[in-house]
Amino acid sequence: MLAVMAVLLLLAGGSYSQATPLAQEPIPGGLPGQEGGSPSAGPLLADPIPGGPGFLNVSALQFKPWHPSSLWEYYYLDLYNPGTGYGSYSAALTLPNHVQLTQIVVSYYDNDPANDLLVRLWRGNQVGGWDLMADIYSSGATDAYRSAVNSAIAFSLVDQQNYSYVLEAQIPPSSTNIRLAGVRVDYGYTSALPVISNP
Repeated sequence: MLAVMAVLLLLAGGSYSQATPLAQEPIPGGLPGQEGGSPSAGPLLADPIPGGPGFLNVSALQFKPWHPSSLWEYYYLDLYNPGTGYGSYSAALTLPNHVQLTQIVVSYYDNDPANDLLVRLWRGNQVGGWDLMADIYSSGATDAYRSAVNSAIAFSLVDQQNYSYVLEAQIPPSSTNIRLAGVRVDYGYTSALPVISNP
């Protein structure tokens, strides 16, 4: 029995090998020495921004060019503009009907002192009209992921019968120095939900 265990241990220890990750540049916004990893291994935002009680979290992977001339690329899970002019990108929202929007939280990476990211929330009616509900800018240059919040939302009561809702991101031509990581839309309920109890 001991001889069998010794042979198994020898085989297990002698046949292990590990693949080497592909060579890659350091990740902006990450910690040194994370080459070959993903930004998720880097530092998180300091504290979650309070809000809700309802949340809709929109990944940057859901944004697509608003105009055919806008170039777009993804850096891991972040959206950036690889072009030479401003790019405009949009993501449709599916919100519960009759909720009250309370704030928008934009998560981003901005290490460009000359340019800023802009995110807007729009509502559109069924005859081509659009209303601007809120906008948020990044500001300053920092080699880290950050968040910006706007709780001043016009037309904040969601009416899915008459309007559609769209997020727009305007990203300057800053390569990977300005990236959109995601947008969170917070909402509250306009009436109390019924309590269900067993008899």
